[in-house]
Amino acid sequence: MLKRGVMIIQVYCNNTPYAQEEAKERAFDCIRQLQKWAQGHQFTIYEIPHDPNLQSFIAKCNRKNTCLLCKCMMYREAYEIMKKEKTSGIITGSSLGQVASQTVPTCMLRFINFRFQSTIL
Repeated sequence: MLKRGVMIIQVYCNNTPYAQEEAKERAFDCIRQLQKWAQGHQFTIYEIPHDPNLQSFIAKCNRKNTCLLCKCMMYREAYEIMKKEKTSGIITGSSLGQVASQTVPTCMLRFINFRFQSTIL
């Protein structure tokens, strides 16, 4: 998308203490790589503390749904930032089939349930 001239706003959902510190390092390494493709443009980066959401899901929900609920909440947070920044859509960076939360039926469920009024790529 950057190579086509689309300016992006980075959103990182921080899952500490449920994710290792290396996860954050990898995410910000990716951001640095993306910045190389957008020379001269400063990125806006949001870091959202996501652990309160995870704590709630783990405490109150069926454990097998944690991954799906986590991803849905990340989309909801990205959607709120999208509205605040008046952008045109959400680019997720997801690859289908890598983990259980990224299967086609699960992705479709997420999109339907949140009734996004925007483009999700």
